[in-house]
Amino acid sequence: MNELVRNKLSIKPGIPMFGTVLLECDLIVYLHINDELLLERTKLRNADFGNAKGMQMKIESEIRNSGIDTITLEVMDNRKKVTL
Repeated sequence: MNELVRNKLSIKPGIPMFGTVLLECDLIVYLHINDELLLERTKLRNADFGNAKGMQMKIESEIRNSGIDTITLEVMDNRKKVTL
């Protein structure tokens, strides 16, 4: 799946991309969700917390191994509004 995504999608300057596959880019903005909020969100979606946590760990590993500059933002609650 990762290879398919990398072959079919391209990054365009000024257009952010969101997803679970790390594509070639100049900067990553990672939205980190703590376990408490991840558990809450998976319950609301009737999804498996273990699978969600595994995906989070895979994404974090790819980011660490990428060597790409990264900004990490901590997601603290379910509010839609974000203030930096």
